[in-house]
Amino acid sequence: DLVVTDVCMPQFDGIELLKAIREQHHNLPKVYVISGYAQQPIADIYNFGADGFFRKPFDSRSMLDAVRKATMSLQDQWKRAPSAEPHNELIFLGKLADSQIKFARGGFSALTSPGEWRVGDPIRFSIEVTDAEFLDICGTGIVRWKELNNEKTMLCSGIEITYIEEQFRLAFIQWLQKNSGIPFIPKL
Repeated sequence: DLVVTDVCMPQFDGIELLKAIREQHHNLPKVYVISGYAQQPIADIYNFGADGFFRKPFDSRSMLDAVRKATMSLQDQWKRAPSAEPHNELIFLGKLADSQIKFARGGFSALTSPGEWRVGDPIRFSIEVTDAEFLDICGTGIVRWKELNNEKTMLCSGIEITYIEEQFRLAFIQWLQKNSGIPFIPKL
């Protein structure tokens, strides 16, 4: 199942619809949000559980790709390697408990340095987490949002995972199935 909603609707707010759906079901149906302008920070939309966000006017090919992706399992979504290696790279070594990185059912957020990359940029990541069952994860993603963290001291980037190397994929998916909640890409 799939829901596509606009943030602004005559009778009902699309964000409230998203929240109502996620109160009932954490990850189904897939919910995509469209908006002409940013009434709500994009990081919040992903944190509330949207599986994707499209700014108007949006590219119909991108929407069609998202609909195709919505019908696939995580294993299938994350097994197709990118056609070109991203120039940007994120390397992380640490603990989930340190609150510098957080995972959810579609991606992760991490504290990053300003100016490293822009929203929409492809990124390669290599993450070693010392206090989780999956331990390592390497792959690629797309930067979906950037904002200051809650203390307004560090920049936080939200990354949608697009590919995970085969040797890490299954362990990470199994960990996610036990540990993920409503967010698609969480806020720190």
